[in-house]
Amino acid sequence: MWIKGCGVDLVEIHRIQRAILRERFRERVYTPREREYLEHKHPQSWAARFAAKEAVMKALGTGWQRGVGFDQIEIVSDSWGKPAVHLTGKALELAE
Repeated sequence: MWIKGCGVDLVEIHRIQRAILRERFRERVYTPREREYLEHKHPQSWAARFAAKEAVMKALGTGWQRGVGFDQIEIVSDSWGKPAVHLTGKALELAE
C-alpha cells in the first residue's frame, strides 16, 4: 500500500453538535453503520468522524469535487476503538 496524499481537518465541536440535531445532516454525512456507532456518543465523536471524512477528501485531492461524497467515505472502529477508513465508489477509485 502507498500513500496517496495527506489530509488534515479541524472542526468546531459546537457546530457539529448543532448540526447533528438535524436528521437530514446525519443522513447526508454519516453512513448507517456510522450513525449506529455514534448514536449514544458525545458530539466530540461525531465531530471527529466529520473531520476524518473531510481529511480523507483532502488526502484524495478532491475536496467536494470529482464526484466524491461523504457517503463514499466511512470511518469505522474495531472492537478496541481503532479507526479505519472504508472507501467505496469514486473515492475508492481515486485511492487506487
